[in-house]
Amino acid sequence: MRHLETLDDEPSQRSPVNSPIEELCYLLCRRALRRHAEAHPTHINVADYATWRYASLQRQFTMYFNPSQVRGKRVIDLGCGSGDLARFVFELGAGSVTGVDLSETFVEFARQAAAAHNLGERVTFVVGRPDSIPVDRESADVVLCFDVMEHVLDYESIIGEWHRVLIPGGKVLIWWSVWMHPYGHHCYPLVNVPWAHLFLSDAALLRICARTYDLSEYRASFWHLDDNGRKKSNPYRNDDTLEDYLNKLTTWRFERVCWRARLRVTRKEIVPFSGNRAKALKKFLASIPFLSDAFCACVIYELEAV
Repeated sequence: MRHLETLDDEPSQRSPVNSPIEELCYLLCRRALRRHAEAHPTHINVADYATWRYASLQRQFTMYFNPSQVRGKRVIDLGCGSGDLARFVFELGAGSVTGVDLSETFVEFARQAAAAHNLGERVTFVVGRPDSIPVDRESADVVLCFDVMEHVLDYESIIGEWHRVLIPGGKVLIWWSVWMHPYGHHCYPLVNVPWAHLFLSDAALLRICARTYDLSEYRASFWHLDDNGRKKSNPYRNDDTLEDYLNKLTTWRFERVCWRARLRVTRKEIVPFSGNRAKALKKFLASIPFLSDAFCACVIYELEAV
């Protein structure tokens, strides 16, 4: 999650907004704020969010992959967070699961959750590094990378690490919400104008976040509330880049890096937005090369180490 820390209590100080596009985007965000804020699942408490998150990861796996792909396999869950996906694939029959995350807090939480569920020694969690995965060469059959690829900042090194840790013929299974997705900026619902990040600079986008956050009608996510349930100081103040959190990676750039790392793309599925409204148009837009990233709900990949 972005911006979990509490900053000082001074009011947000921003330079005047001169761009008409930025101002229009802010006005549209403010107009739609109440409807979107009430619908967004991250505005609930920690326990309910954890339940929602587990169900979301479970759905991502069962909709696009098969339990046979992990059954009896040595699995690495990259970006494991609190360990929800690792626990789920172990319950599907994985031989062992190693969860890897950069956050010591998440890794400790995942270990406690695994102990509470009596998962035993075949499910472990370790703290990783931005450029490496702390497991032995050819020690895994499957690497999972679910809902995290956009946050892998040193992605060239990590993609190379996938090849190192996998046995020949080993697989990487990926569920990915790409940068050009309408809300790929990860600032929703503060900025609920689709594709805003593609025509605004990071600094402009974050100025809108700061202004929206300060509105009395904005309901902050639970991680932005103090122990008394009050909104913390504005965490977007003086922030001007998304690149400390998002890699802005496109699918075509990703595939070139995989090719150089000797990872063959054996499956690529561009998933169009759901719903019957304009269904044919959505499917068509999601099929256009080099534009599909902007018109897909998610991208599914299967890679093979060669």
